[in-house]
Amino acid sequence: MLESILDALPVWAALAILLLPYFLVEFGAYTIADRMTKEFPMWKRILFGIPLFVGILLGLLIGILLVLLATMLVLDIFL
Repeated sequence: MLESILDALPVWAALAILLLPYFLVEFGAYTIADRMTKEFPMWKRILFGIPLFVGILLGLLIGILLVLLATMLVLDIFL
């Protein structure tokens, strides 16, 4: 069991390297969206909010796909 976990360490390291920028971008997007709601007039919120919303959705989709890919790789190693 321990050998299987140790064999999977490169996969976990690759997953962490791939997901770290994703979480940083998502956190930054939510922070920007939070500041926008407080400081900008309505037309600027709408103008900048639409691409921000689309970017957040794309980021979530990419994150889900990366997790699925990592799950497939881990299952391939363990099975």
